[in-house]
Amino acid sequence: MMQREDILDLLATLAGYVVEHEMETYPYLTTPNGDVSYTDAAQERFNHHHDTLEQIVGCYFDWGQHVTVED
Repeated sequence: MMQREDILDLLATLAGYVVEHEMETYPYLTTPNGDVSYTDAAQERFNHHHDTLEQIVGCYFDWGQHVTVED
């Protein structure tokens, strides 16, 4: 069984992949100290895709029953 954290990591990876391929502009910002984050528009798209993927996966997994969570 996959742990919940592993599934959430997978969803984030998939959502990030979609964002990178759908954005017409570069989706990242780099701060002067070197931190990299999404632009506001890319972050909105990431959140949308992540939420959608979580709903889809939730149709196949009972998060509390089939996915183990380490304490």
